Amino acid sequence: MNIAKRFGKNLKNIREKRELTQEQLAELVEISPSSLSRIERGLSYPKPLTLERIANALNIKPHLLYLNSERDFNCEQGYKEICEWLERIKNDRVSLIIVYDFLKEFFETL
Repeated sequence: MNIAKRFGKNLKNIREKRELTQEQLAELVEISPSSLSRIERGLSYPKPLTLERIANALNIKPHLLYLNSERDFNCEQGYKEICEWLERIKNDRVSLIIVYDFLKEFFETL
């Protein structure tokens, strides 16, 4: 899946989780609903200012719109690896702060 399609799919998923229609989000972002529709379908890509407005309207960080959530992923193995990584840094204050801040921000956007 190309980046524009992934971006659009993520945008649509987050918009729907926020229970916003395309029309409502388009109004918040100050673009036409048809422009938003094209972005969600991966047919166009937002300009930087529009990207910033989308992220602000959805109360998320822009990078969340680029994540690849469709790859093959074994949840049990992924959880195990995350635990191992955290174990390696459990006494590294700076690394734990970075991970903590990232995870806090992530979970606040769900």
